[in-house]
Amino acid sequence: MHAPTGPHGGKNEVEEDLYIRFLFAYQKIIYSCAVYVKRQIFQLCFQRFKDFKTLPAILFLGPTMESAKYQADAAIAAFERTDYESVLKMALPHATAGDPDAQCMLALLYQCGFAVDRNVLESERWLLIAAKQNHPLAWNNLGSLYSSKLPELKHRWDDAWACYQKAKDLGFACAEPYPPPGIDR
Repeated sequence: MHAPTGPHGGKNEVEEDLYIRFLFAYQKIIYSCAVYVKRQIFQLCFQRFKDFKTLPAILFLGPTMESAKYQADAAIAAFERTDYESVLKMALPHATAGDPDAQCMLALLYQCGFAVDRNVLESERWLLIAAKQNHPLAWNNLGSLYSSKLPELKHRWDDAWACYQKAKDLGFACAEPYPPPGIDR
């Protein structure tokens, strides 16, 4: 294991810290604020971080369903403290055992390169495993991953809208409109 490299490779520690704080600030907005406020803050933050390829990772942190064993709140708290090694230790056994919430968290670690080498194909693999269980967050996160147009996933870019639609059909909707505008059908 190695120290986190950050989602945007090579930015300084201050910007890295700001990016992580932005991720969690937005997560809290998803839970508690009106759609208008979410859109305004997202647009302002997106302008600031528009050069980051992993901005869709924000949606990996959306509402989770409680599972019997995996402690999602503890993992999120560790993530907020940037204790990615602990997040990995909490999520990996449960992800391997089939918990879709843990699989989504593990996918986030791989997408961003936190406590593991950055690997969007491994991120996609974990999301696909969770999606096979009809986990709405996994479908949403797949849509976000594909809509980020990462070169490694070029063959799946056109699948983003279908993933978002599947998430919506399963009851996921973190904002209006959902699926997000600008996603090709």
